[in-house]
Amino acid sequence: NIKAGFGALTNHYRPIQMTLYSLLVHLFGVTPWPFHLLNFFVHGLAGVMLFFLLKRLFPIAELWSLGLACVLWVVHPIHVEDIAMANGTATPLHVFWMLLALLCFLKNRDAGQPKPWLWLVLSLASYGAALLSKESAIVLPALILALHLVLIKMEHIKPCGLKKMLMTHLPFW
Repeated sequence: NIKAGFGALTNHYRPIQMTLYSLLVHLFGVTPWPFHLLNFFVHGLAGVMLFFLLKRLFPIAELWSLGLACVLWVVHPIHVEDIAMANGTATPLHVFWMLLALLCFLKNRDAGQPKPWLWLVLSLASYGAALLSKESAIVLPALILALHLVLIKMEHIKPCGLKKMLMTHLPFW
């Protein structure tokens, strides 16, 4: 377990981040600008995923208001440290994968979906990628469960029996 390939030991296991770093060093050498560009790009992708998630959760909201919310999230100063630091890729990367997992889970819950199992598998794969990007993605199963229960309470999706709930949520745990 070698930190950033430079010999310092760490307790982090982030193979997706390390693979991206290795690819950048192989393509561009040890220079900071590709790492910064990667952080901006991944953070922007996370903003796009947030837009699609908000659009899915608030279907009657106007697109400009959803877009404005996403732009405010993308440019919020709290993200400066993770985006501006060359080694801050893990945070936007795991946020992107978590948002994608939430989106795929919601697609899985759609009534009339021809292959709902495919969306569940994609959600699980995104969760796995989030875990391999940063350890704090471990909270995703609780977020998915909470989101599912809130949507049932708000009558956005049909309630399902305990067996179906367990079959849907247990793979995440």
